[in-house]
Amino acid sequence: MTTTPSFNETETVKEAMRLRADGVSIIGVGIGAYVSRSELEGVVSYPVDRNAFYVGNYSLLSNYVDDIVSSQCNGRPLC
Repeated sequence: MTTTPSFNETETVKEAMRLRADGVSIIGVGIGAYVSRSELEGVVSYPVDRNAFYVGNYSLLSNYVDDIVSSQCNGRPLC
């Protein structure tokens, strides 16, 4: 989860690429108006539309939990 861009988007995305190359799945949740879409989408696993989520503020986060879980479970009842 993030609410603001990192101090170094290039390095953040590069480190995420290393994790993905090691087989780590990354989902991201951007919260609020100051999220860097390009950074969040550069960090998450592919496909981006299943792994990057945007929420207006923290109080709305609970409304997205089911969407986030279902995007990762691929139809499995418990994952």
